[in-house]
Amino acid sequence: MEGSSGIALSISGGGHRAAAFGLGTIAMLQEFHLMETVVVLSTVSGGSLVGSFYLAAKAKAIGEAASGGDGVAQALQDWQATGFAGGFFEPFRAFLHSRTLAEQLVQHLLPIGNQTKLICGAAQRVHELLERYRYPSSLGHPSLRKLLESGQVRPDHVFFNATDLTSLDLFRFGVTRAVDEASGAFLERDGHSGCFVVNNVRIAVTPQGDDPDSQLASDLAADLRLADCVAAS
Repeated sequence: MEGSSGIALSISGGGHRAAAFGLGTIAMLQEFHLMETVVVLSTVSGGSLVGSFYLAAKAKAIGEAASGGDGVAQALQDWQATGFAGGFFEPFRAFLHSRTLAEQLVQHLLPIGNQTKLICGAAQRVHELLERYRYPSSLGHPSLRKLLESGQVRPDHVFFNATDLTSLDLFRFGVTRAVDEASGAFLERDGHSGCFVVNNVRIAVTPQGDDPDSQLASDLAADLRLADCVAAS
């Protein structure tokens, strides 16, 4: 993307192994003070599991601190010092060791007495885990909006990649800072700096004007659960 620089981090699929590899990769980049240079985070399958938890944990830490009056800069310092380890790394590592998600998903493969589809079961388990740690659980959560509205915090673009099974085309969910198509530069206007991404469509977080269709699209995208994006991925 012209006008931008930094790291694009892609975490592939592969179940728990992919999630564990992604966790280790993020931890290494954090240790070398490189995670704040990760401009794009793009994930799929098991990679989306760890990617969503990183995004949600960071948004919670930044959002709560900033709302408390400490400001984004101080919140980011706290995240670097203790928040990353205590709010993201250790809880997610404990989750991987517990095998809770894998065991519960296997239950949904059993044909007897099971009325829940596998993907719905996966989404519910992920959602429950996000709620357990009081992480933001939807694309439009106020804490995620704070990340989009601040030029001090990375990443700028987060994509959870899935596949449209009817066409086998790429289908994406995510959040991104709006970009000027001509210059490639980020638009930093408060309230208009963020977009939701659904498939190949960018939907403004705060629609401009009084267009009811634009407002409806924004509301629907904002209500998308992170867990559903991960499960689809």
